[in-house]
Amino acid sequence: MLLFIKRLCILLLLTMVTQIGVYVALKTILDHKSEFRLSRYFRHPLHQIYILGNSRAVNSVNEQYATQSRHADLINLGFNGMNYQTIKALINDINAKQSNANLLIEITSLLEDKEDDNYAYYMGNSPFMHVQYKNTKYEYLHLMRLNNELFLRNIYYLRKSDADWVNKYTISENLIEETRTLALNDTTLGNRPLLIERMQNIVATCNQHNNKAVFFLAPYYPEYLKKLTQYPALIDTIQSLHTFTFHDLNTLQIPTNGFSDRIHTNVTSSLQISDYLLSH
Repeated sequence: MLLFIKRLCILLLLTMVTQIGVYVALKTILDHKSEFRLSRYFRHPLHQIYILGNSRAVNSVNEQYATQSRHADLINLGFNGMNYQTIKALINDINAKQSNANLLIEITSLLEDKEDDNYAYYMGNSPFMHVQYKNTKYEYLHLMRLNNELFLRNIYYLRKSDADWVNKYTISENLIEETRTLALNDTTLGNRPLLIERMQNIVATCNQHNNKAVFFLAPYYPEYLKKLTQYPALIDTIQSLHTFTFHDLNTLQIPTNGFSDRIHTNVTSSLQISDYLLSH
């Protein structure tokens, strides 16, 4: 019986050591070779302009155009569904590494609170990312950190960069017609107190490190924007506080073919939006 227990303990120990070794080996290769945006950031973290947010931020700012045509030192760290906790961790990481940078944050992303285990992949890259998953299975089972979309993205971008990714879709006539008949929607931009509180926290944190937080609201398809009845009140609240540097991109004249759907722009308008934000 004692021999069995001894062998079992050795097996468990070898299993733990092996899974850590596999994780470290794969992670080391991808951290040094992958051209996925977050891996690029952790490999070369110092930039003058950072874009943060969910898919609306990803689609709004064209990184390749900004860096190559406008010669801006910019990286778009946005990712589909990125939530407030991850944005806060990335902001803390940026603030810990540099000053005199501009952090451009899409504000609807700050209302995203859905748990997202994708970023456990980067636990070892940043103490601020690590905090989100401390004392969870990701702390001890290293291979679990590879069980997500970001791990696959890093593999996919081993031979090419995602800096040139653009949205080439155009909103369909069916979706345009459907949008006209949609009911009014009070929920999308409704939680103003929470949003303002989080914006204030970000500004305070950035100011402590001599970085500037700049907020923007990415464009909605105009017919859909009319359904968001809380939109005027949100804009009035933000502007009346005189606390934030804020750009409402819904004031831009974006043509219909500049949208891919109701809430995302595409490559056509990403040039216009990038020009506007860089000019301001």
